[in-house]
Amino acid sequence: MISAFRQKLRLLRSTTPIPAAATNTSAPEALTASPHPRALDPKVLAAIARLKLHARHTVDGQLSGIHPSPRLGSSTDFAEYKDYSPGDDPRHIDWKAFARSDRLSIKRFHEERHLDAHILLDVSGSMFFGEGDENKLDYARKLAASLAWLLLRQGDAVGLLTFSKLIHRRLPSSSRSAQLDDLMLAMLDDPTTPPDGTSALVNHLKTLAKPQSRQVESRIADCLKQVGTTLPPRSLLLLVSDMLDELDELEHILAVLASRRFDLVLLHIVHPDELELPYEGLTLFQGLERDGELLVEVEQIRQEYRKAFDTHAQRLARLCQEHAHIYVQALSSRPQHEILLELFRLRRKGPAQ
Repeated sequence: MISAFRQKLRLLRSTTPIPAAATNTSAPEALTASPHPRALDPKVLAAIARLKLHARHTVDGQLSGIHPSPRLGSSTDFAEYKDYSPGDDPRHIDWKAFARSDRLSIKRFHEERHLDAHILLDVSGSMFFGEGDENKLDYARKLAASLAWLLLRQGDAVGLLTFSKLIHRRLPSSSRSAQLDDLMLAMLDDPTTPPDGTSALVNHLKTLAKPQSRQVESRIADCLKQVGTTLPPRSLLLLVSDMLDELDELEHILAVLASRRFDLVLLHIVHPDELELPYEGLTLFQGLERDGELLVEVEQIRQEYRKAFDTHAQRLARLCQEHAHIYVQALSSRPQHEILLELFRLRRKGPAQ
């Protein structure tokens, strides 16, 4: 059996190199990302078309929009009464209040401004896991494109930042008509070779098979650090990632973003196989981020792996909750509209603290 497995391994290495996550002795081929996903699904758009993605903080955009602003101006959102002074616009006098109090006063309203939103899309090697509609990167692109469509439709500005270990592509936020096309093209503009880093799936497996100390660079935290210092506060951040990274440094960054009034939504992309580790027998795992290979009997580690993965996801959700951010686990086998409706449901629970 081992001889046959090694023969298959040599055959695998002789083929064109592609990013892979797990190769079983019975698996026909490795799993890769589709280069041209159908990003906008009409059924998904129909499910969210009547919804509004409202800001959870007051915003201070440059253009008028649908979100409350700390500025005073013209809208239907009443702010306060002010005694009339020479130079005030007499059209704003509240004559009903004058009839009751015999004092001239004017109504002032909160201005409504547009929201500045930024999609932070993880394009690291681990996002290439899965095939077909369940490929993590394709699924992430589709969710991000649907949210961008909705935000642009309601008059908000949307930008994009793609990252792995480093930031690869920046597209400034804009509400112009061609922005959606530019966003979708930029989402496809990924690094052709997965960057250096550590595949946390393989790292978990290695830890379980042979405990060892390992220093892992936090690329997600590095990205959020740059975002927190370069983007304006009160922006909406849509982080779309599989979050296969160490969480210790991320905890501090989430607190900093909350203190600067950033509105963070984390769409945690997860493939079903990452939850269950469904492989059988002797299995070769290949790191998607140049992390080498690991040959294991899956039955020996499945229970501990599932526990480690669940602990990781639960801690992510708890960190987001502690800092008033939104966390949604996006299983790539679930219909996209279910994930988006869950996101809207969580945001309707109340304003950020």
